[in-house]
Amino acid sequence: MLDYMCGLQAKFFHAPSFPDLEQEIATLHDELVQKMDRADKRKLLELGDLTDELSSRITLASFSAGFKLAAGIAAELSIDGAYSFDEDEEKSAIHNMQNEEK
Repeated sequence: MLDYMCGLQAKFFHAPSFPDLEQEIATLHDELVQKMDRADKRKLLELGDLTDELSSRITLASFSAGFKLAAGIAAELSIDGAYSFDEDEEKSAIHNMQNEEK
């Protein structure tokens, strides 16, 4: 199932671009790297890699949840027919009138 969801995500999800944030991150990264020794630069690189991995996993989990929600809604609509707020309100009003008559 994970491979299937990864495939769907690759086909349908297009990551948005946030140039202002990306530029700010790059600027801060460059400032930090200039002040760091080699060991600290390696730790910063590992931190960036782990952050990217976490972001990828969260994105996939979010995509999967949205897909499952959409599939559930589609299945529900195919079983019960399309939901109509107006029909639901009418049924509720009729039910309330019948209860008042009793």
